[in-house]
This record gives sequence, C-alpha cells and structure tokens, in this order.
Amino acid sequence: MLSLPVTFDAPNLVAIRSGRKTVVHRLATSPLAHCQPGDVLWVRESFGAFASAMGRNARLSKADYVLFRDGDYRWRHPKREKPERIRALSRAVWLPGTIMPHWACRLSLVVTSAALHRLQDVSRDDAIRHGCRPLPTSRGPFWVSLGPRPRIFASPEAAFRHHWQLTRLEVGERWIDNPDVVTIEFAMALP
Repeated sequence: MLSLPVTFDAPNLVAIRSGRKTVVHRLATSPLAHCQPGDVLWVRESFGAFASAMGRNARLSKADYVLFRDGDYRWRHPKREKPERIRALSRAVWLPGTIMPHWACRLSLVVTSAALHRLQDVSRDDAIRHGCRPLPTSRGPFWVSLGPRPRIFASPEAAFRHHWQLTRLEVGERWIDNPDVVTIEFAMALP
C-alpha cells in the first residue's frame, strides 16, 4: 500500500469535504498514475506555519503548528492549548500546499479505483464526480465548473473541460493534446 501526497486548491477541498468531488484526474506521467485500490493520498493545501500558541510566524522546520485558511489548525506534537487563531490569521504568511509536511495533513483519501484513459474520454459521470456542481434553472440544470474562475456550462463535460484548460497550459498536457490520464476514485478518511 502506497501513501502519496496530492495537492488541492480551496475550491477542490470544499468539493471534497461536501462529498461532491470523489475523483481526481492526473496525467499518466504523475506519480499518482501508479495508484491502486487501498493506497492512501494525503492531502496538501495552503497553510501558515507558526511557533507557540501566541501566533508568531515561523520557519516550517521550527513550526509548532500550522494554520489553515478556514481557521482550523494542526499541532506538530499533540497539545491542549488553542492557538490565537484570529490574530494568527490576520498576519499569516501563506505557504503553498506543495511544501506542506505530512504531519500537518488533516485529510486523507483512500483510493477505491484507478483507470488509465485518454483525457477527452472522461465520462459524464466522471465529470460530475470531478466536483462541478449542478445549478437548477427553469430551463433545466446547468453546471458550475471548479477552480479559481468558475463559470456556468450546459453540461458537466464542458465544465470539466473548462477546469482542465485553466489548470493545464503546458504543451502535451492541454485538452487539445488529449494526453493519457488516470482517473482516481477515492473515499475520505481521517489522516
């Protein structure tokens, strides 16, 4: 059983926690392409590193705890005291999730299936489970894409395509290039 890190931005984390996002798509060249059912993905996200409960910013190697953008926190070693989150949030130096240490993880995902295919072969169900949300209207449902610039689309496939095009700009990774991807289905678990 493997334990691998996976980084998500805030909109994806909200979709995962709400149960709307239950799959992730990664390039076949990603380390995640070798996932098998039962493997664990530990989630990395943006955070601030702090020393002591008084909320002083710290170098990651010296941090006593990390604070997340939603105000939640995780101690390096078990403690009982609560950090002064409001003060810390206002002066946090936010670090990218790509450097978050494993001890700071607050969400783990257990792989339930993994399948390799071409990007443009992503199914309607996979596009929905990717996390786009339905928007009921009098003219039928529309779909809101994930990501930093969500937009409304007539189909979940179009919403997924929009999200991919915003996040994959390199030649060979773009939608138009139709690269091999792995669709990883997961269930939430505690870290």
